[in-house]
Formats: sequence, structure tokens, C-alpha cells
Amino acid sequence: MSDGCPLCATVQQGGPPGGWVGATDEWAVMGHPLQVPGWLCLMPLRHTESLADLSHPEATQLGPVSRHLAKALMESTGADRVYSYSLGHTVRHFHLLIGVPGATPETQGPRLLTRILQRDQTVVDQQASAALLGTVGRWLDAHPIAT
Repeated sequence: MSDGCPLCATVQQGGPPGGWVGATDEWAVMGHPLQVPGWLCLMPLRHTESLADLSHPEATQLGPVSRHLAKALMESTGADRVYSYSLGHTVRHFHLLIGVPGATPETQGPRLLTRILQRDQTVVDQQASAALLGTVGRWLDAHPIAT
């Protein structure tokens, strides 16, 4: 764990409010910190700052776990695609953000990612995010993450 790291603090607290959406022995999944509906945050349980710093077990699980989350989002939302990105610019704890496009051109592709990165509150919907996290959580309960 790293002092001052908000993701390490979440791990130390046993997860975000409402708990993890899913977890393995190396990874944890929670809703997007901005509460953008249809977006998840996948993070290693130990502090590591970049993809290059992942341990062998973390790296081995990253592909299968992220694929499983993409499938969970697609089946839970009906989306035909899933976006993912990781920058590590503001929060220096490796995390992969995985989500689905919105219904309008303003909430798709680069426009959506720009709005998320700018912390545009028009893409935030706490109720819709919580409802979808419940749906994804139930899907994951029925289809556990295999590592």
C-alpha cells in the first residue's frame, strides 16, 4: 500500500461504499469513481504504478479478468462494444477503466472519454450507475471470474 494513494485507501477500507463489484486474489472491480453509468474500474489490490510493474500473477490475470468484465458489461447493457483506457496521470496506481458507449454521439468514442477525463458532471448519474453496478454484480455472481 502507498500513503496518499486513493485506490490503496479503498483497498485498506475493504472496498468502496457498497463493496466490490467483483474480485480475484490479485484484482478488484468497483464502479467508476465518477459514477459514470456503464463504467468499471479494475485495479490490482497491491500498489503498482504502471502496467510494466505488474507481478507475473497480476499480468497473467489481467487479460482474462478484463475480458470477463467486458462480457459482463455487454450482456448487462446490450452494448455492441466496450471501451477501455488507462492513463495513470492523476492517480499513480495502475487501474483500467472499462465501459460502454452512451446512447448519443456526445456520449460515445473520444467525446465520451474527453468528458470523463474533464470530470464533466453531465456524464455522471449516481442512480443509473448504482443500478447498473447491481446488474453487473448479479451477472458476475452467476458467472464468476475464473483465473
